[in-house]
Amino acid sequence: MDEQYRATNSANIIFNTDSFDENLMRWIREQPEVGQVQGQASHTIKMYGGDKTYNLTLIAYEDNNNITMNKITPEKGVWPPARKEISFERSSLV
Repeated sequence: MDEQYRATNSANIIFNTDSFDENLMRWIREQPEVGQVQGQASHTIKMYGGDKTYNLTLIAYEDNNNITMNKITPEKGVWPPARKEISFERSSLV
């Protein structure tokens, strides 16, 4: 389990901003304490299913085939998901 976790290359700090561009990414990369940077877009939504409500965080990467941090390893199904498809993180199915 430890080996699997290390393979994800988990982020130590996550910035939440209204938006970001390559200039911000470049500035962060230039900081001496920073080892690696990868941007992603995220949006929190509510999903209603029957009598239950689910809070979901949708995450989008610029390139699903080049995720360098918080790497995704599917248990089943196809990766990356096709256009207009979605993948769920295992613990979200509980």
